[in-house]
Amino acid sequence: MINRALVTGGAGFIGSHLVRKLIANGTEVHILVDVNHDISRLDYVIRKIKLHKVTNWKELELRGILHAINPEAIFHLRAAINNDPSAKENSIYKINFEDTKQLVEATSRLPSLASFIYTGTIAEYGGAPAPFREDGQALPISDYGRSKLATTKWLQESYRSKNFPVTILRLSVVYGPWQKLHLLIPRVIMSCLKKQDFYINSFGAQTRDPLFAEDAVDGFLLAASSKNAYGKILNFGLGKEHAILDIANMINNLLDQPIKILTKGEPNCVGESDHYWHDIEKAKNILGWIPKISLEEGLKRTVAWYEANQDIFKVL
Repeated sequence: MINRALVTGGAGFIGSHLVRKLIANGTEVHILVDVNHDISRLDYVIRKIKLHKVTNWKELELRGILHAINPEAIFHLRAAINNDPSAKENSIYKINFEDTKQLVEATSRLPSLASFIYTGTIAEYGGAPAPFREDGQALPISDYGRSKLATTKWLQESYRSKNFPVTILRLSVVYGPWQKLHLLIPRVIMSCLKKQDFYINSFGAQTRDPLFAEDAVDGFLLAASSKNAYGKILNFGLGKEHAILDIANMINNLLDQPIKILTKGEPNCVGESDHYWHDIEKAKNILGWIPKISLEEGLKRTVAWYEANQDIFKVL
């Protein structure tokens, strides 16, 4: 069991799921958040966590916070992504690479730190052939993917040169309750609930590897307790590819087909692979991690949550 954990990005979609799981496990949870960052996903647990607002992601400020907490595990989920309208190339690189370096350097001489879990992304593989394997090519095509890959390489070097206890988790497309509405699965659900036809820009044949948030969180906790995972990259996904048109139709069917799912036939983004899915054998072998929630079951749970929480749409 982890007695004290620090989570960056704990108010985000995946981070908030992780925070709730840690609390349920009896862990003392500390969260680093940027000043003025939206923490509405944590409203239900705000009295059970300790928030630390960061004004400047520099080693000196971070060191003081970290040494006061003395965490046993750090889960680093804070990131800037391409579909954030305020994110420019330089800010994406700063947040994903430079700020991560500052955080890691601030951990030096922490007496209790046993695990640093870094949240990587399937976008690091980019245009490489699928299924993606950890020892295969990484050919990112976005600023987000490139910045995350640069961080992965720096963290692996920190493990090799300093024995820094880092594990890199490359997540596929994670979905579930509390996800922002601009992403595929919640967009389709919202369209169904509003009875508005849904348009896919392409033919819908490109594939994704959707992972339910609960399974992702279980993997985070297993990784944090495994010394065998130090210095390694581990893929987290279902390990199966699903066409986005099929995913949209599954959601529509779950809600008794209130809309039409239509395709426009436009080309994919330049360099984007038609097949975007993980080989997850390494995570199975090292952690004993196996995703438990099928796509069908995960979509059922996700649809039910959005149906019951339509008032939350305005804050997502």
